[in-house]
Amino acid sequence: MPEKKDEKKDEKRGEKKDGKEGKLAGQIQLLQQLLGEPPTSDTELLRQDIGTLTTQLAGLQKRLRDRDV
Repeated sequence: MPEKKDEKKDEKRGEKKDGKEGKLAGQIQLLQQLLGEPPTSDTELLRQDIGTLTTQLAGLQKRLRDRDV
């Protein structure tokens, strides 16, 4: 029985991770559109880890802020 509990915990952790990655991917695509760039596909973005997505998002945010200065 404990094995099934552990499996459910792992599934929940995976869903949380996927949800965060999906949110970051959506933000990246929006910023790309605002900057006049073609958005990266969902598939390509979701292959990346959270650290890479976060770094990419920060770079796009900086570019958008700097463009408006």
